[in-house]
Amino acid sequence: MLNASVLVVDDNPETLSMLARALDVEGIQVRTANSVFRALEALHDGTEKPALIITDLMMPQTTGWDFLKHLRSEPALQSLPVIVITGTEPGEGDALAD
Repeated sequence: MLNASVLVVDDNPETLSMLARALDVEGIQVRTANSVFRALEALHDGTEKPALIITDLMMPQTTGWDFLKHLRSEPALQSLPVIVITGTEPGEGDALAD
């Protein structure tokens, strides 16, 4: 996976930076987005699709749930693997999962 890239999506700048640095140290190319909207722009900007997406679940405006729904509804993106991270308590975001 050393030649592959990872897209990291998080509205918290500290978390975004920490994840990007940790992946970069391992030799992984990292692209970052501080919102779902920026992530969607990155996925449609004509560059190669990432090998993996790491996304926060709870973000303002548009949530990680909405992002996942979009990814799974678009044929060109639905096979991308996704790791979801969140700082919420268990069950806190359940209402948004619909």
